[in-house]
Amino acid sequence: MEGHGRDPVSRARPAIVVSTGRSGSTLVSNMLREHPDVLSLSEFFVMLREDAFPEAAVSGPRFWEILSRPAESLRRLQRSQLTFDEVLYRPGPGRRFTYEAGIPPVVLTTLPHLTRDPEELFDELAEWVPGVDERPIGDQYRRLFDWLCRRFGRRVWVERSGVSLPMVRVLARLFPDAGFVHLHRDGRECAVSMSLHDGFKLLALRQHPELSPPDLVDGDRISRDALARAQIPPEVLGGIWSDMTLAGAAELAQLEPGRVALLAYEALMNDPAAELRRLTAFIGVEADPGWLERASSLVQPRSPRWTALPGPERRRLTEACAPGMDLLRSAGASV
Repeated sequence: MEGHGRDPVSRARPAIVVSTGRSGSTLVSNMLREHPDVLSLSEFFVMLREDAFPEAAVSGPRFWEILSRPAESLRRLQRSQLTFDEVLYRPGPGRRFTYEAGIPPVVLTTLPHLTRDPEELFDELAEWVPGVDERPIGDQYRRLFDWLCRRFGRRVWVERSGVSLPMVRVLARLFPDAGFVHLHRDGRECAVSMSLHDGFKLLALRQHPELSPPDLVDGDRISRDALARAQIPPEVLGGIWSDMTLAGAAELAQLEPGRVALLAYEALMNDPAAELRRLTAFIGVEADPGWLERASSLVQPRSPRWTALPGPERRRLTEACAPGMDLLRSAGASV
């Protein structure tokens, strides 16, 4: 992990971990959840979808709608019963929410990541959030995160969503006191992982509709069978990864020195304790030995999959990822 010309902070400050997705960011959230001072907010902003950042001031009741009512794009996924590994709440016996009726965005991952009883925590928020006064959305989020910090006895929050690099500009504006951690991984490995993930397959098909099976959409639902049959060449996803990396890095470069740090997935795999010490120094919390041991034990290294591709596919994938990987190397990242 490398900072952009910045010494470790002496006091805790909030942080936002941004990445292209498929970069090990869920692991980072799980590691930070083990830290006694850190409120680990997993997949918060990404689950709110297009409703996350309204321009006008937001009342308490409207803020609760944003948190509790799925945006239309999310409702479509739920009606199709499409879910991903990152989603921790699964409907079933004893569960209140269903795919058909709609699962509140904060219940999908954020609340189950914090507690074994996300429905109870949801009810606590339902009592508090609608009563807050009208404020800009950034203020509302900060109040919510501070409330959760008090609720769980934590000093500082760290939010981490997959596919969050496109949000850097708005997040930097809404949270001027937050540091940003750019988590990155070899783009070729990200692309292969994306090709096996339904969410990224849908992203690729939106950008490349010519690759869509003709029966992908059935009314207001997405056919899971058709999506499973869809074959996305790795180089297509490599191009998406590279474009996202270039655009996100350009936004991060606009932030003041000391506000951004790089964290390489590969370095985290090779020496988790060292990278976690640097991460906690950037946030401004202690890296006590007990936490380092618990967090490091979550690491499960795996061999790269992109190297097993046939030669022509490897070459096309490498070419597609080259712009993003060259930029990361020029920034001092190990890729």
